[in-house]
Amino acid sequence: MPYSTSQKKGKSACEICSQFKKSESTYEKRGLADPEENTYLNPVYKELKQIKEIENVGRFAAIKQCPFCEQYYFHKTDSEFLADGSEFEQWLVKIESTLATKILESNEATQREIINEHPDLNT
Repeated sequence: MPYSTSQKKGKSACEICSQFKKSESTYEKRGLADPEENTYLNPVYKELKQIKEIENVGRFAAIKQCPFCEQYYFHKTDSEFLADGSEFEQWLVKIESTLATKILESNEATQREIINEHPDLNT
């Protein structure tokens, strides 16, 4: 899906970010589960560019940023393998630039501390 890149837009007017709530979460169970119970992120989240992967926080975690309005996001995935099927969860949380900068400029241990102390990121 193409988006205009001619100007940086305000975050509330951004074609990508306006499609997300402050915090989004999804749940998918593969295997014996009813697939209609699964939830997914809006596919437009794939337009967010990954700024930095965060080590040792869930299965995968990263700071992402909208290429148009520069809104930062914390994106985390986690999974569990069970006898009756795998469970897969995702979280996408809008974060302030000051928090993103603090995480990006910290070492790995400090990044985990910051994430664990922040209620919106500690899922």
